[in-house]
Amino acid sequence: MDVDEVNILHNERAINENTCSYEASINAIVRDTGIVSEAKIKLPLSSDKKSYNPETKTWELINKHSGYQQILNYISSYQEYKDSAKRSSYTSYRQTEIQIEYYKLQKEELEDSIRTYVTKAINSYEKAIKSREASWKELQVKENQYNALVTKHKYKRASQLDVTKSLYEKEAAELAYYQSCYESVIWQDILDNCIYGATP
Repeated sequence: MDVDEVNILHNERAINENTCSYEASINAIVRDTGIVSEAKIKLPLSSDKKSYNPETKTWELINKHSGYQQILNYISSYQEYKDSAKRSSYTSYRQTEIQIEYYKLQKEELEDSIRTYVTKAINSYEKAIKSREASWKELQVKENQYNALVTKHKYKRASQLDVTKSLYEKEAAELAYYQSCYESVIWQDILDNCIYGATP
């Protein structure tokens, strides 16, 4: 019993600290932004589906990748050195050839890695778009069900529990819809801005 009372006191203290911190943060935001309590923030989301050509997007990412450009510079530098090394020793010439082959292999490996990443990114974008469309339709269904239950409750044909349950289902559908919107926007941003290796 005493242990439970101590735990309750600790929990009440933690809740009080978090509540004070939350209220201080909200007050700071209101003070800094001048937002009134009834303000609503609208974030316009692009619902247009883009089409990406995997090969074109792959070469766009490759050409913008700094590591790839560095490898090309290494190959070019060693090629120039190899041409001048012909006049020196065979060993130096052969080492330069091996170094060029090494960088060519790195170049091919990076190209393959970027190609794989672009394919996965495009597939993830397509999947996020389909998920967004499905979750939007599900949200419409949940909103209609909720509105119908509110009306039924008004005429005593549905319980408050049914209305509350439907509200939670509608809010869960909203959350799923916004999550799918977020994923589609992030993947689109990754592809549009040629960001290699990023994930939402």
